[in-house]
Amino acid sequence: MRRRFGRKRAGAPRQMIIRRRLIAFYSVCAYLLVTPSASGGSSQVSSQPAKSVEQQADSAYQTGMQLLREKEYAKALDQFELVQKYVPKLPQGYSGQGIALALMGKPDEAIQALKKALAIDPTFWVARRELGIVYWQQNLKEESARELEKIVQLFPTDAPVDFILPERRIYLQRLLRRCRPTYA
Repeated sequence: MRRRFGRKRAGAPRQMIIRRRLIAFYSVCAYLLVTPSASGGSSQVSSQPAKSVEQQADSAYQTGMQLLREKEYAKALDQFELVQKYVPKLPQGYSGQGIALALMGKPDEAIQALKKALAIDPTFWVARRELGIVYWQQNLKEESARELEKIVQLFPTDAPVDFILPERRIYLQRLLRRCRPTYA
C-alpha cells in the first residue's frame, strides 16, 4: 500500500512518541559525553570549606542532567540557570536550558537559549544538534537541515541526525518529482 507524504497512518502518533523519546534520550547521552563527570575529576580534600565557582557550576550542571533523566524539567531548568549564572561564558548552561525548555514544550524559548549557547561557542555541536532537532519538531525543515548538515560533517554517525536527514532527503525527492514537467 502506497502512502502519500503528509498523511498519517494509524500508527503515526505512536511513532512520534517513540521519535521524541529517542531524541530526548540521545540529547541526554550527548550531554553526558561532552561534559566531565563530577566524580571523574581529581579527589577533593574534605577539609575545604567552600567550592570554587567552577565546581559549583559543575555541581549544578550534573544535578540538572540528573533531573532531566528523572523528567523533572522545571527543576533542571533552575539548575542550568545556576550554571549560566556561575560561569556565563560556558555554552552548557544555555544549552541545558534549551533542552529543558524543549522538553517542557516551549520551543521558541528553547531556540533562543540554544542560539545563545551557539553565540558563546559556535563549535559547540550539542547545542547545534539540539537546535536542529527543535527546528525539526517545529516543522522548520530548512533551518533544521542547515544546522544538522554541520553536525554530519563532524559526526557522520550521530543517531538523531541519521534519523532526521534521510526523511528530509525523501521529502525533497518527492517534491522534485512533483515539480518536474511531464511531456506527452
